[in-house]
Amino acid sequence: MLKKQFYSHIIVLISTLLSLAAQAMPANDTRALATPISTLPTLIEQTTVEAINEIDDAPSRCNQLAHNNVWFQYTPTTNEKISVSTLGSSFDTVVSVWAANAGQLLGEITCNDDVNSESSASQLFTELIAETQYLISVAGIAGQTGTLRLAVDRVHSLTNDSLDTAVMIDNLPFTYQQTTYEATHNDSENEQVGECVSTSGASVWFRYSATEDKYLLLDTTGSDFDTVVSIWVKDAHPLEQRGCGDTTNGLLQGQAVYQVKGGFSYYIKVAGAVGTGELFPAVGNAVLKVTELPTHTQPATALSLAQLPVDIIQNTTGMTDNPDSPKSQCGMNAGAGLWYQYTAENDQHVSFSTEFSNYDTVLSLWQKSAETWTEISCDDDGFSHDVQATTAQLTADLIAGETYAIQVSGAHAKTGQMRLRVFPEVRDIVLATETETPIINHGGSISLSFNTTGTTPIKYQWYQGEIGDKNQAVGQNSPQFITPVLTENTTYWLSARNRHGEVHSQVINVLVNEQANSIGLAPTGGNIATGAYFTGEVALKQATGEVLPQQIFAPTDMVLATMQIMVDANHIGQTADTILVASYAPQAASPILYMYDSVTQSWQIWSGTLDTLTLAQAAVVLPHIFPINIYEGLLPAGNYQAYTGYRLTTGEIFFNQAGLQFTVSAE
Repeated sequence: MLKKQFYSHIIVLISTLLSLAAQAMPANDTRALATPISTLPTLIEQTTVEAINEIDDAPSRCNQLAHNNVWFQYTPTTNEKISVSTLGSSFDTVVSVWAANAGQLLGEITCNDDVNSESSASQLFTELIAETQYLISVAGIAGQTGTLRLAVDRVHSLTNDSLDTAVMIDNLPFTYQQTTYEATHNDSENEQVGECVSTSGASVWFRYSATEDKYLLLDTTGSDFDTVVSIWVKDAHPLEQRGCGDTTNGLLQGQAVYQVKGGFSYYIKVAGAVGTGELFPAVGNAVLKVTELPTHTQPATALSLAQLPVDIIQNTTGMTDNPDSPKSQCGMNAGAGLWYQYTAENDQHVSFSTEFSNYDTVLSLWQKSAETWTEISCDDDGFSHDVQATTAQLTADLIAGETYAIQVSGAHAKTGQMRLRVFPEVRDIVLATETETPIINHGGSISLSFNTTGTTPIKYQWYQGEIGDKNQAVGQNSPQFITPVLTENTTYWLSARNRHGEVHSQVINVLVNEQANSIGLAPTGGNIATGAYFTGEVALKQATGEVLPQQIFAPTDMVLATMQIMVDANHIGQTADTILVASYAPQAASPILYMYDSVTQSWQIWSGTLDTLTLAQAAVVLPHIFPINIYEGLLPAGNYQAYTGYRLTTGEIFFNQAGLQFTVSAE
C-alpha cells in the first residue's frame, strides 16, 4: 500500500576521521618510566586509563588475563619485608613484584590477584634484599583500567610477643603491619583465649591509653591468616576481656567494636585462630588498624568542610543507625549515616560522590528551614546504567552564604570503607533540538528528541510541564520521547545528567490543531463528536518515481491520491471496517458517486444509501495513524472529490468533512 509522501528523504552519510584529543597514557606505562618509590610508607593514587602492555611484558602467574600494566620501582637500602596493596582502587587488579636489572625483568618473585573472596583488590607481602632493584606491576583483569590506589609499607619484625613489649598506640587512626611467624603462645596466656573462639594460637600485643570515652574499631582486614582480635584490661595476666572479633562477613580476618573509657589503658591482642584438629598455631603477616568510630551521625554534630575540594576516607564498620538522624528518601532503608556541613563561599555548581566506597551508599543534600532539616536532593546508585552500581553521585547549584548538610548513609544501614569527594564541577552536557514548537493535529502524537553531547554515561528523564517541574515524569531513559495522543497544547522538557552535573533543556511546546475536520454519524442518523483527523494529498507521479503535489492534471498524467486518518484516541485498538467513496463530475455533467469494493478490488457506482455501501477493507484493528491509498493511475477529464472513513462494530461511522478535491483538465 502506498503511503503519503510529503517530502523526499535524502540521507547523506559522511565518515570523516577527525583529530581527537585523546587521553594521554600514564607516565609510568613502561618499565623504563616506572614511578620511583623512595620512602615508606607511601600511598600513590593515579589513573591507569589508556595504559597498554609493552611487547616483552611477561604475564603474572597469578592471572595471565591481567594486562595494561603500570609500573613502580623500589630499591631498599636494607633487607626488609614490605606489603603492597591496591585496596580502594576502582577496578579489579593483579599486583606482582619482579626482580629487575636496569628495567629488565629477571623473574616474578610473588603476586596476588584478590586479597579475599569479597574484594577484587590485591595485597601481598614479600621479603626484599638490600640494594636490589625491584619493579612492582599493577595490571587489570582482562585489561581493566581506572583509578589506582597503591599503598606500599614496611612489615615490622616481631617485637611485641608479650605484654611487656606491647607496641604503644599513641595516635589514631593507627595502622601496623608485622610478621607473627616467630610469635609464641606463652603459658601465662593460656587463659587469655577469649569469648570468640575456644582456642587461639600465637599472639602479638598492643597497648592503648584512652584520654576520653570513645568507640574504637579494631580491624585485622589485610592479614594473610585467620585472625582473632580482642581487647583486655588490667596490667598483668590474668587479664579481663572486654571485647573480641573473629570472622567478619564470611572472611577470616576479625573485627571488633568496643567503647573505651577515658583514663583507662587497654591491651589489644591479635592472635591466630586455631580450629579443632589443627596441629600448628596460625601465623603469618598481621595487619591491625585501630580507628575511632565517627560521632557525626546527625546534623547537630556534622563535621564542617572548610574549603573545596575535599576527599574523605572513613571506615564506618561497626556503626549503628542514629534514631535522631533524618532519613533520606532515596535508597532502601538508608541508615548508619554520617553528616558533613558546608557553607558555600560563592554561587557554585558542586559535585558530591561516594565513588570507590566498598559498600552500597546513599547520598543526600539538606538545608535547614525553621529548625527543620529538609532534603533537597538525593541519589542512590549514581549516574551509571549498571544495575550492579552501589555508589552514589549528585550535583547541585549552591548559593553563596547558604549552609548545606551532606549525609552519606548505607542502603539497609550497611557500613564499610566510605569515600566522599566534594568538588566544584563544570557541566559538559549540551542539548540541542531542531524545533521548539512542533504542530500536530488533534488526536495525534509526535516524537521529540534532543541531540546530546557530553561525558557518558548520561541519564535522561523527560517531564511534562514547565522547566524545573518534576512532578510528572514521562518517557524512558532516552533523549527521544514519543508523546501520547494529545488533544490540547502540551509542554515537555528533558533533564540530562552525568558525573559533571545536571542540565535542563528548553521547553518544547507541542501545539495541537484543534480545528475539527471530521464527522461522526450514529446508526440512528444523529451526529457524534469525534477527535479523528483527516489529511490528504493529490500528486503527480513521474516516470522517475518522484512525486510532485498538485491539484490540476492532464489525462496523460499518473495521478496519485492518498489520505491519512489520525484515529480518534478512543477508537485506537478497536476493530473497524474502512470505507472509501468518491464523486466524479464529467465536464458539464452531473456528478456520479463511486465506492471502493474490497471484494472486486475496484471502484463501483454507488447509489448513495448507507445500506448499499461496500467495504474498502474489513475488520481492521485501528492504529493511531492509518494511511490509505485512494487511487493511482490515469483518469478521464472532470472534477473529483474523495472521502474516506471507518465504521466501528457499533455501526458508528467517522469520515472526513471536506473531501479531497482535484481536477483532470480536458486540455
